[in-house]
Amino acid sequence: MRLCVALLIVTCMSWIAMPLEAQLNSHTIGKFKEAPKIDGILDEWDAHQSLVMSKPNVDDLRVDKALVAWDDNNIYVAMSMSDRAMINDNELTRLQMGDNMDFRVAQHKGQVKTFRLCIAPTTNTKKPGMKLYLPDKSVITDDTGEAKNGIKWAVNVDGNVWSVEASIPKEALDIKLEVGKSYPFVFVVWDRDRTDKDDWNPWWRRSQFGPQKKRPKEWPMLIFQEEAPKAEAAKPTISNSKQARSSKSENTIAINVSRNKPCNLFTPGESVSFNATLNSGLVSKGELIATVTDYFGKTVAKQTFTIQLPDSKEVALPFEQLPRGYYELNLKAAVKTVNGKTVEGSQKVCFAVADLTRRTASEVRQGNYRFGLKMYYLRNAWWAGNADWDEREVVDAMSKLGLQWTRVLLQQTSHLSTEEIVKAYPMNAIFKVERFPRELYDAQRYGPIEEYERKYGRGAWTLKTLPQKEPYQAWLKQVLTTVPPEQKVYEIWNEAWDKMSPEDLATLSNWITEVILAERPDAIIGANLRGSTSKYEYDAKFIEAGGMKGMKMVALHPYSEAENRLWLREYRQWVSDQMGYPIDIYVTEYGSHSCPQGPARRSENEQAQRVVRQSLALYAEDVKALTPHWAGQREHNPTYHEDWFGFVRLNHEPKPVLIAHAVSGRMIDASRYVGDLFYDQGVESLLFERNGQYTLAIWTQDGEKNITVNPGVSQLTQVDIVGKQSIMQVQDDKLQVTASPNVIYLVGVSPKLKAKATTKLDPARWADEAGKVRLTRHLPKANKPIVADGKITEWSDSLQLYMTNPKVNGKDASGQAYMSWDQNNLYIAVDMRDNEMLNNRPLNKIYQQDSIELFISAEPRENNPGYGPNDYQFMVTPTSMLGKPLRVKITDREAGKSADVSGDTFYAGKTQQGWVAEFAIPWSEISGFVPSVGSKIAMELRVNDADTSHERWKIDAEGVVVRPSDPTSWSYFIFK
Repeated sequence: MRLCVALLIVTCMSWIAMPLEAQLNSHTIGKFKEAPKIDGILDEWDAHQSLVMSKPNVDDLRVDKALVAWDDNNIYVAMSMSDRAMINDNELTRLQMGDNMDFRVAQHKGQVKTFRLCIAPTTNTKKPGMKLYLPDKSVITDDTGEAKNGIKWAVNVDGNVWSVEASIPKEALDIKLEVGKSYPFVFVVWDRDRTDKDDWNPWWRRSQFGPQKKRPKEWPMLIFQEEAPKAEAAKPTISNSKQARSSKSENTIAINVSRNKPCNLFTPGESVSFNATLNSGLVSKGELIATVTDYFGKTVAKQTFTIQLPDSKEVALPFEQLPRGYYELNLKAAVKTVNGKTVEGSQKVCFAVADLTRRTASEVRQGNYRFGLKMYYLRNAWWAGNADWDEREVVDAMSKLGLQWTRVLLQQTSHLSTEEIVKAYPMNAIFKVERFPRELYDAQRYGPIEEYERKYGRGAWTLKTLPQKEPYQAWLKQVLTTVPPEQKVYEIWNEAWDKMSPEDLATLSNWITEVILAERPDAIIGANLRGSTSKYEYDAKFIEAGGMKGMKMVALHPYSEAENRLWLREYRQWVSDQMGYPIDIYVTEYGSHSCPQGPARRSENEQAQRVVRQSLALYAEDVKALTPHWAGQREHNPTYHEDWFGFVRLNHEPKPVLIAHAVSGRMIDASRYVGDLFYDQGVESLLFERNGQYTLAIWTQDGEKNITVNPGVSQLTQVDIVGKQSIMQVQDDKLQVTASPNVIYLVGVSPKLKAKATTKLDPARWADEAGKVRLTRHLPKANKPIVADGKITEWSDSLQLYMTNPKVNGKDASGQAYMSWDQNNLYIAVDMRDNEMLNNRPLNKIYQQDSIELFISAEPRENNPGYGPNDYQFMVTPTSMLGKPLRVKITDREAGKSADVSGDTFYAGKTQQGWVAEFAIPWSEISGFVPSVGSKIAMELRVNDADTSHERWKIDAEGVVVRPSDPTSWSYFIFK
């Protein structure tokens, strides 16, 4: 008996000593000596340890117990929760869409389709229900308490508490139940409080153990033992990341610093100070060194404080007044233990000193202010210790920094609602009119919604289909009542060019415009278009279909083109000519990221530089509102750039880009663009005027250049990219300045400079350098038809292309491509090095993971980019969610529809170093094209690589950067 107790204590103590991350990556379950009665009453579970569930984001949901156990024949699952209301009015086949317990387990970490058991306390029949997903994709439902595959389950309801018990036979799971075995699993409790609104948003009302959105490779492990750790031994919390990380340890010193709300912003003249708490299991004396550096990495303040551990008091960190700017406070604590060992701890805090404003939303509109920031929503960041994102604090910071335009979904109600944003804060919104409730789906036009979702993904219908017209218009009319009448800018849909045809968007736009103008005759409405003037592109087709009827503007997302002023000017003129009256431009997405690792790596300072240059260029071209993408960021995958576009960190501290963007607005917002001045090649200089004061913005695209400015005054103020001001004395009308990618503003230059300024743009300045390189390749004819068997030995006489991305490790993703032709087919082989063969994306998104994309134009041309009737796209995958390789032809690029390619010449599969594909594209798939020696087509090949550790990397032929949407850039291939 003593031995058993000792072993249990050792097990528990070892578990406690594990790092928090390790604790959360596993859960040890004990074995039932006697099978429990499956009745929903958890009176046999006292000896078993509850999972440490995440803190839900609603006050009314509390998971009291979440339990898993086993015996020789079954896994047992139980749960008890308190909830204000049990809401689930779905059929059994859809019971996962309301209140339910969700338990998932995989046979191994590489499994894609897993075992998933969902049990709901009520359904549309007012009875509890069960839905079971099996790895073979079959689904079993039950409302009797005993399913046909031997699963027994029960629900017990007592007031506002409901509980679940279930037993799952090992035969149903197809796993071994033995001591020491472990399997990936997640446990989720979902909560729904309303049925009068659609559930298209990812739910955030949930409590969970494990990342249910991730693959089993990243799930925690369920470990089978005779005895589980006692319940009182498992005390870590994951509801508060700072609390978890500040637990006392003798190996480190945890430092927590209070935040100056909103978002660590201080005003000029205000003393900068913080309070810090230090936690450690030590009793010792040491020092805390606090160093403040500015945007350029220069140390501007440094202090040393004596610390005594343990100390329940906060350590005050005063730094007096600091100039305007962006700063980082780096803290380093160190103490000596009794045995002479040095124990350290560190922390970094980001803050800024910036001018704040108290403008009202009305003053912003009347004063022609345009700077803003796109809204960002996030709840329950489980990958960051369930960090909670406070939208209200961020919007408060945005409005005080003068970034008082934002872009929001019209009907947003969760998190911070759209109605609250424009009523409780001095903010103006561009309302995105997009999506619709499930009950408005048009099944007569598109078929059963379940079948549509199986083809195109869950919720795809709300973005890709036309709703029922009259019910949709009635619903939209009701939603409009939540918006104050003075808020009148509406953007229709988001990047619809990869979701629906231009004709469908035109139809939908007419429906929307009709409703809005009937309620708000002075509304400014526009569709989100691509910004292309080609007759083959989306915009021209949309306009031709009558989509712009009643519209006064176009909304654009010019990420890569944001600094190309000539493109923007020509596009605005083109769309105005098409309509016969002036069309305004609103830019509702643009920006840059600060991805810390991988091929997309970019520094935070570079992000700030790019966004400021983009904002200045867009403002100079009279864009009516600027809302870069976006306020916050996930900070999840360090190699995935989409996780790092934010202006505010996940911990609510500012990034340099927030301050740089706000300073740019403070310098030029509500001003008039006067023109450009020329100082040197590669130096940009824009002149602005506001209330009689002239400001000159100067920068370079890359590197530094010393230039001489003749400002026409004896004294002016120079402001750097993050707002630091310096009084500059001018001698003999000459001021030496260093131009760099960090924009500087010369405030108070002479009005006489406007005589030297020009609004004309030099086409040579905006020439697309990358577009000048268009390769010509010669395509050999095959001696005989290719045999698709995965063996590359017969391709020696073909055209060979090295597939690479200079920013990607070649061992992970690189390879060789082979191409040839004969009278019947185009032949292609790709032999890829890849450390993981992966593609489980929906069929309309297979390009996002391991795949080959082939682009062919039988109409090789220099002008009119965009897909015409003779332009084609094919895709090949070595694996897929269907459990087999795919070779498809894209039949509808907007909707993502595809069809299998004819013919049997196709092989794709795994190799020792990665994967290989051999395939033919019959010329019959290229309408009207008959190959012969001397024939010419345009063509490109791209390989996409994705692993569980990173999102898509694009691998192109050496010397080429493929532009999938621009056939005029594809390489020429001449048949020989």
